[in-house]
Formats: sequence, structure tokens, C-alpha cells
Amino acid sequence: MKRITTLIIFAGIAIAGLTDASAQGMPPADPNKNCEGGPRCDVPVWVTSCVVINPVPDPLPVRKRNTIKWELKFADPDHPNYRFRPPGIKIKNAHSDLDPPIIEPGGQIVRMHNKNKNKLNHKYIIYLEVQDKDTGRWQNCPQRDPIIINEGDGN
Repeated sequence: MKRITTLIIFAGIAIAGLTDASAQGMPPADPNKNCEGGPRCDVPVWVTSCVVINPVPDPLPVRKRNTIKWELKFADPDHPNYRFRPPGIKIKNAHSDLDPPIIEPGGQIVRMHNKNKNKLNHKYIIYLEVQDKDTGRWQNCPQRDPIIINEGDGN
């Protein structure tokens, strides 16, 4: 009986550990391998519809200074045409740790240099738009507001 109870507990923990991203066919976040202090911190932004926008990971732990690169990713190969709309990424509590964002041509990538000198949490907004297949017009998606957690190393 104890073995069955233990098995059920471990199964429950494993299921609870699934993220929203993995439940939607997206890769799970691995914050231990993301933003460890290399020159670039890659953050895939999974879009499954204009209202389901998931940066991985969220919150985003940043241990060293680097350039954060948000890139649009799609679980559906026949996805509509999405792009970052200006400003792409906006830090809610603007701080000197973070330079202004740069949207790359094509609108699929936004980069932002993070000096990471202070231990601060930065809520940010993701701005996306989707192109209507019938009219070709671009329409704003609802904003998403995840978090960057700077650990303040600055090295």
C-alpha cells in the first residue's frame, strides 16, 4: 500500500511539473540553461493564437549581463503571420539596466541589452500583431506581461 501511495505522489508531482508550454506541445522551460551569463539570452515566444503568447521561461532569471533575444515560435506550421509591433518589448518600470529594444527586420526577433547591475524584477509587455488572412491588415494582439528577474551580478 505504501508503494502505491508513493507512486501516486510521484506521478502527481511529475504531472504538476508540466508547464503550460509543454501541455500545448511546446518545449518546457529550462531556466538553468537559459541566461547563465553568455553573450546572449534566448527566449522563445510561443504563439498559438493571438491570445496565447508564452515566453519561455516566465519569469526569466538573468544571472549575468547579456543581450536578451525574444524570437517568435509557432507550434502550428500553418500559423497566421505574426510579428512584434513597436515597441516589441516594453519594460514597465524603465530602468538603466535595460537598453531600448530593437525589432529586427521582419519583426520576428526583438533584442535588448541587459546590463544586470541591480537585483530587480522587471515586468515587461510583449507587443504582437497578426495579419488578417482575408484583408491583409495587421491587428494588435492582447498584450502579455511576463517578468525578467535580474540577479544583479553585472559581469
